[in-house]
Amino acid sequence: MRYPSPAVVTVTALLAFSGIAFAEETSQAAGSAPAPARATVIREKRADLKGALKDVQANFKTSVKDLRTGTKAQMQVASSSAERRAIERNAVQNTKALIQARKASSTKIIEQKKELARKNVGKIEQRYVVAIKQFDNLVTRIQSRIAKMKSAGADTTKAEAALARAQTAIEQVKADAQKLADLRAQDQSGQAKELRARVEAAVKQVNASMKAAHNALDKAGKALTVIERLKQKKSPATTSTEPSAETESAQTSN
Repeated sequence: MRYPSPAVVTVTALLAFSGIAFAEETSQAAGSAPAPARATVIREKRADLKGALKDVQANFKTSVKDLRTGTKAQMQVASSSAERRAIERNAVQNTKALIQARKASSTKIIEQKKELARKNVGKIEQRYVVAIKQFDNLVTRIQSRIAKMKSAGADTTKAEAALARAQTAIEQVKADAQKLADLRAQDQSGQAKELRARVEAAVKQVNASMKAAHNALDKAGKALTVIERLKQKKSPATTSTEPSAETESAQTSN
């Protein structure tokens, strides 16, 4: 029974293992919590900030209502036009102060939501860095094996073409990952909701290109396996035509 060379086995095993390795290595980034736990924490923080924003708005409405009620009561007991004008001016100033306080609180919460989104994107970027490094390592191994097969006289045309397609797919992964990094780095003047939508679209694009790159590498690895099998078929185990020791002995006795 013939077995494929260790190099082909290694590359094939790495391709098969890459999905598992990616899931394990990228679930943790720089000592962070596992991805499911981290996602839960992020959702909880996002919910807390959303609730805080609603509280700011509710408190503003209550304060404005109380101000109006108080102003109306003061106007009813005012004894002169001058006193009523003073009450009105005071009410206007208090209303402006409430609006400014609401704006300041809302802005702070919105910035916190944006920062949370940026940090989450940073964690995602780290996982992509790990995956891209794995892809590059696989390319190096496949290139080395192709070179050895080619020097041994094997036809590596299909394997080289498959590898070229894989490298193109990996370059697309790098480009899409860079777009995500650029999105996090740029000044986000819009709403946190808009930023989140853009980030989700960018992540979806990177994931799609990651899948394409993995499939392309898998095909390149399979092309190597085909070459190895053809090589074995062309080089069958030789059968010895020399007489055995027992045959020689029998011939001599005769």
